[in-house]
This record gives sequence, C-alpha cells and structure tokens, in this order.
Amino acid sequence: EMDTVDFQCTTIYYTIAQNVFDRLVETVVGPDGEMSIVPSLAESWVVSDDGLRYSFHLRDGVRVHDGALLTSDDVYYTFFRLLTHPYSCNRDIARNILGADRLEKGETDVLEGFHVLNDRDFSITLEQPFAVFLSCLSMPGASILNKESTTKASVRFGKSAYHTVGTGPFIFHSWVPHQGLVLKANPDCWSGPPEYDGVELRFITDFVEERMEYDSGQLDILDLNESLDRKSGSAGMPR
Repeated sequence: EMDTVDFQCTTIYYTIAQNVFDRLVETVVGPDGEMSIVPSLAESWVVSDDGLRYSFHLRDGVRVHDGALLTSDDVYYTFFRLLTHPYSCNRDIARNILGADRLEKGETDVLEGFHVLNDRDFSITLEQPFAVFLSCLSMPGASILNKESTTKASVRFGKSAYHTVGTGPFIFHSWVPHQGLVLKANPDCWSGPPEYDGVELRFITDFVEERMEYDSGQLDILDLNESLDRKSGSAGMPR
C-alpha cells in the first residue's frame, strides 16, 4: 500500500497519475518500435527555431472530474507546485524552464519562463535548448493538476480519493486503507470513455493468498516478480 499517490511527491506509485490524470503530451511506441510524442491535453504546439520557446494550445472543453474547465492557469499552477512543493521529488521535469532555479530557491514567487496568453494558450521558455523536453512532459510526474481542487484539497491531495481529481479516463472512486483502491470509468472523458467500467486494485501482502486469488480467478493481473520478491527476495521468476 502506498503512502501517497501525489505524483509530484513519489517516484514509485504512478497508477493514479496514469489513469486518473492526463499530461500535455504522451509518448507512444509504434509497430516499428519507434517512439513518438503525440498530443494529449495540448492539442498542438510550436517550437521556436532556437529550441527555447514552446507555444502550446490546449484542447477545447476539457473538464476535470468535478466539472471545472481545464485552463492554462491550471498548467502554470502544476509547474509552480512541482518546483515549490516541499516534498516534490520530480522537479527535474521542470528545472530547465527559465527561472525555475530562482523559484525553487525561493528568490522569486513567479516562474519566469511560463507565460499564460489566454485560457487555452501558453508558452514555456527554457534556459537552454533541451531536446527531450517534450518527452519529460509525458512523464507521470508531469500530469496536469486543477488549481482550484488541488489547492482546496491541500494535504489531502494524493491521500484521499475524493480530493484527488483529474481529467483522465478513470475517476478515483475510493481508497480503503489496507484493502485497496477503486477507479470508475469517466464517461465524459475528453478522449472518450474507457472500455472498462472500472478497476479494483487490491492490497495483498501474503504471497500464498495472492497466488490463490489469482488461480481462483479473483485477480485478473498478478505481478510474479513483485510477488516473489516479497516471498523470498529473489530477482523474479519466469512468467
């Protein structure tokens, strides 16, 4: 069982980030094995000739699970929080943005390289060209937050299902300590409803119980590597 699913404050637990939230862009692997960056919350973007300025255009009508419209201000808040949250451990994603170091050190209260133009347009200027910047934006730790709901949630964000809301295909429905998490389909997701009604993730610490549950059809997915690690500390077993 995780202690938090706040993706800015963990480098391990990304299930909620990847299913309940979205990122500006996503990385996909084609049939030929080639990786490419595709639009997600950002419908389009333009990179300046010098590789420093990225101008983004958000999709129209993207709504958070509580009904609020996602705007450029939410994206700014996401990167501001990523650089200033006392427990943030994914700051490397944003450290190449102009002025990030000064904000991180507390020398300023604004992120100099981030400019909100309107509700759907914003730009990010880097300190120097960084070829993999878009790839960084596809990482789970770069998932986009809603400013109002996250601020209101305060320390409950990432620790309470009700207070952890995003724009993704699943809604974080419940978190019962020592039992598990439940995600329910978001029928109004901007990318379309998911193919499943929901997902239940169970916390099982006993290897034997876990294997019996899988064998009896109570679990659809079982990670044998993690199970064996818990049992004997070995590197894994054949699947």
